[in-house]
Amino acid sequence: KQFVTVGRDGLRFWDAMTFHQTSHFRLKGHERSAVVYLTQRKQLVVGGEGNLGEIWNLDDKGISNHPPVSLPTGTETHPHIRFLAVSADEKWLLRSKHFKRELSLVSLTDPVPSTVAEYPDCQFAAFSPDSRLLAILREDDKTIRILELGDGAPVERHILK
Repeated sequence: KQFVTVGRDGLRFWDAMTFHQTSHFRLKGHERSAVVYLTQRKQLVVGGEGNLGEIWNLDDKGISNHPPVSLPTGTETHPHIRFLAVSADEKWLLRSKHFKRELSLVSLTDPVPSTVAEYPDCQFAAFSPDSRLLAILREDDKTIRILELGDGAPVERHILK
């Protein structure tokens, strides 16, 4: 069991039992600021400056030698990815833009990830434990939207005021 931290100097992997650092990876290019594990897939999603988002394969020591898969950039350039969340079934990824209230929902079911929806004026969201629903807080009208996640685009089912 291990966990990862992200900082200006790269990714650090730690032993979850001893809290000792096991490896350190200096990633070239832009600063990374958000990270999430895809445990079942043995992958790590890393986000950061310049709307960069990458999916890295993991091995016993940390990041493997395989090149990462890039996340889609969306409809505009994000100055910075500051938040990443993944559904329990690891089919969906949420990302948030820094300095902007907007969320993007990315499908991880295909070999190349794709953005399936963008939600302006949204800053907070959560997946249901069974990964079938997504709740999004809209800042503009102060509502919570409940979306059903299936094989296609998300379908809005309820609006809570």
